[in-house]
Amino acid sequence: MTDPQFIEEDGKRKYAIIPIEIYEKMLDDLDDLDDVRAFDKYKANPQEMLPAEMVYRMLDGENSVKVWREHAA
Repeated sequence: MTDPQFIEEDGKRKYAIIPIEIYEKMLDDLDDLDDVRAFDKYKANPQEMLPAEMVYRMLDGENSVKVWREHAA
């Protein structure tokens, strides 16, 4: 992994320059985090109804976050 480069202003770090691969990975991770948070929010309020198709997919062992992400899209 390449260490970031920094651009300073008035002796303080203002910007970080990182390789594009790291930047794209960070964006993917943030998107995944949003999906996990949405799913966790749903789990905290189980009274919310889900379509039967979603429930069956999860009961069949499909990844719950994936099922939720596709439903929310």
